[in-house]
Amino acid sequence: MSQQINSTFEITNWPFLKYAYNNIIRDQNINENATLKIIGNHLNGYSNKDVNAISFIGCKFSKFPQQLTAVFPNIEAIYIYQSNMPYILREDLKEYKKIKQFYIEENKITFLQQDLLADMKSLEIFYVHENNLLYVEPEIFDNLGNIRYINFDQCSIHNFTFNADGSKDCKTLEEVKKKLQEKHQN
Repeated sequence: MSQQINSTFEITNWPFLKYAYNNIIRDQNINENATLKIIGNHLNGYSNKDVNAISFIGCKFSKFPQQLTAVFPNIEAIYIYQSNMPYILREDLKEYKKIKQFYIEENKITFLQQDLLADMKSLEIFYVHENNLLYVEPEIFDNLGNIRYINFDQCSIHNFTFNADGSKDCKTLEEVKKKLQEKHQN
């Protein structure tokens, strides 16, 4: 089943990306098993191959959309904002191996499984701000050698940030893991 999704395209400032040609999808109800047909007018001189960021703002979906890399093969950043997403699983993210930035802001995520990010070896920023997190496996960041920034601000039991430059609550990835482990022991 195919579902038509209206969207806009624009140049957006994203940290650590040279530029971001962003596909923005707003206020759409996205069917779980639908093949998405993205509708929108590209900026002059741009095409789907230039899209390196995608944003879902105020969308409603129960499962993270699949097959987006078939439409936009160069996605490096994903932003999911106020979409009431209840969970996200590793199998939902398998096609997103090039992702450098992953933002899940103001959703209803309650847990992050241990191997959620295992296929995202290029991940630099993981931003999970204002979710209902109750459980995060400390091993979630194992084998992510490029991670520079993690944000768990205002996430129920977790409320801290990590920056590789040492300017945030956690100075090292080991401190992040320790904080997550402490929450599990309490």
